[in-house]
Amino acid sequence: MTTYHYIPDLLISPRRNAICMIMEQPSALYFQQAKQSSFHNLCNTTTITLPTTINSLLGLGLNFCPMPATTTPLISIEIDRFEKDYNRRLFFANQPAREFTRVLYVKNELLSAPTPNDSNLHLQGNNFHSEINNLSHRPTATTPNLLPSQQQALKWLLDHPELVVMSTDKNLGPAIIERERYVFYAYRDHLSDTSTYKQLTEREAKSHLSYVMSEIEAFTIKFQPSLDPEDLKYISHKTNSTQLQNEASFMYLLAKIHKQPMKTRAIISYAGSLCHGLSKWLDVYLKRIVKHMPYIATSSASVVKEITSKNWPPNCKIFTCDAVSMYTHIHLKHALPVIKDFLTNTELG
Repeated sequence: MTTYHYIPDLLISPRRNAICMIMEQPSALYFQQAKQSSFHNLCNTTTITLPTTINSLLGLGLNFCPMPATTTPLISIEIDRFEKDYNRRLFFANQPAREFTRVLYVKNELLSAPTPNDSNLHLQGNNFHSEINNLSHRPTATTPNLLPSQQQALKWLLDHPELVVMSTDKNLGPAIIERERYVFYAYRDHLSDTSTYKQLTEREAKSHLSYVMSEIEAFTIKFQPSLDPEDLKYISHKTNSTQLQNEASFMYLLAKIHKQPMKTRAIISYAGSLCHGLSKWLDVYLKRIVKHMPYIATSSASVVKEITSKNWPPNCKIFTCDAVSMYTHIHLKHALPVIKDFLTNTELG
């Protein structure tokens, strides 16, 4: 019998065979074993039969990156970028170190330093450039970090676009579901609520995006005297560099598998959208304010630890509550004046 391409020796003990198999196994395969014992199959089991190997693949988690079959060839722009960085480091080598703490900044790709005058450094740089150029045209094979069974499972998923691998709420691991049912849940749980969502024509959507663009520009002009110039530069750069067809934010779902019957949570992502720069700026500055709040629950684990570490009187009772569609039920005409009053008049310690 062959297990993971290892042929056991029947003349030695099973323990010795296991040791030999581990010793012959690449380290990437040993350290990248599935972190979860199972995933969540949300498919209709009467119509969809999943391979048993799907469990070992999705058990690695959605942040796992499979190793490509070969190294990726370098392109000239990457080598040019390295040379600019190399020259900058040499140019500023004798300058005192400065701590860089800015979160929002626009990367200056045009900033460059002069080529070093030292002939030896110049020669070494040219030799390195030549060697990298030679390597860039010869992709080499890599050691896979997936077992053969996991590679087969990945290929099976790629061959079945009618299935969607999604995240779950509460970080309970990956789940797999039919694409048709995924869309069904999006409409049933969220988009069909006409009190919250409104379907727009393409023309109406473009009109709204133009309005948002003008509002962001008006914001940067109005508050230019009081905002950090680098922050304004960041917001303007991110807004103006938004690619066509990506101006609007997109929605994806998390499966609430701990609910019966199962429901979904809608996540609206601003990444890459027209509001990306503004939302990132807002997030950075709100986090600075949050640090000064009287009490912050950073996670459910911290709340449990804090509660259990205290000695409570015997007559105390603990109550929990939950909100249904909390964010979409916030009344903006009430919430915005309250937030403005807090930011304007609250003294933070």
